[in-house]
Amino acid sequence: MAGSVPAELLKQLSVASEALNNVSDIFNQQIDVIEEALASYNLGVTAWVTAHSEIEEDYDPYGNPVASFTREIKVGYQRSRGKWCLMAGLSVPDFGHWEEWVLRDAPRKFRLQAIDGIPKLLERLIGEANKLAGEISKKTGEARVLATSIMPRKGR
Repeated sequence: MAGSVPAELLKQLSVASEALNNVSDIFNQQIDVIEEALASYNLGVTAWVTAHSEIEEDYDPYGNPVASFTREIKVGYQRSRGKWCLMAGLSVPDFGHWEEWVLRDAPRKFRLQAIDGIPKLLERLIGEANKLAGEISKKTGEARVLATSIMPRKGR
């Protein structure tokens, strides 16, 4: 039978909760600053990279390992809810599992792991932007040929 919770434990829980929420809010503010900076470049390019990867073990009720699998935390930049933003994703490739969040809404542990991938994400965004610029240049030439071959109808 459970007894009552000592008041001192509840006080400690309240202090810990307040401290955690305060630092989490400051962390999210920094995520907002990074997003605003990225948005200022008006890339319109989506990219994802792996920020953290680890092997996890699954155990039976007796504590014996029964399986191991890879868990990856990814960080991305894409349009979500009509706005370009940083994203966090949880991937478990061995099980075909994928889950994603706007980064500032992701579970705290995933946010902390995802932030480490931002420099690699910037490199990927640069690569994707350069690749897309090349494709657009090529298609612009094709569009120019089409545009000059389609003449407006006379008398209109």
